[in-house]
Amino acid sequence: MLYFDNFPCVAALDAEQRGELLLLLYRYAMAADKAPTDPEEVLRQHPGLREETRMAYRFLAETIRRDTEKWKEKQRRYQEAAARRQGMGRSPGRPWNRPRPRITATSGSTCGTSLPLVGCQNRTHRVD
Repeated sequence: MLYFDNFPCVAALDAEQRGELLLLLYRYAMAADKAPTDPEEVLRQHPGLREETRMAYRFLAETIRRDTEKWKEKQRRYQEAAARRQGMGRSPGRPWNRPRPRITATSGSTCGTSLPLVGCQNRTHRVD
């Protein structure tokens, strides 16, 4: 994900260094997706980068690290919730996949049934 507040540090680099920065960020993001990775570890593998590029990388890699951790935690919670739903005998998916109650209009305020009546402006609806 790109954030606008990082734009000035990227725009200050020349085109060649922006290209190096982009490749380095991709390498870091792919490594961080597989296993927790220290951004400095990836940076050490590229000693030829200028200091401006290194600084921009540190800012952007920290953002990638933070967002990746949040995403992995969210993914873990979703998987746990899906496992709980399956354990309860429900199929995974949205809880509102159940059939909705039918609503039919009746004339007058009595319908001859014990189902609740719901008022809606000038009409009364029976909830089946």
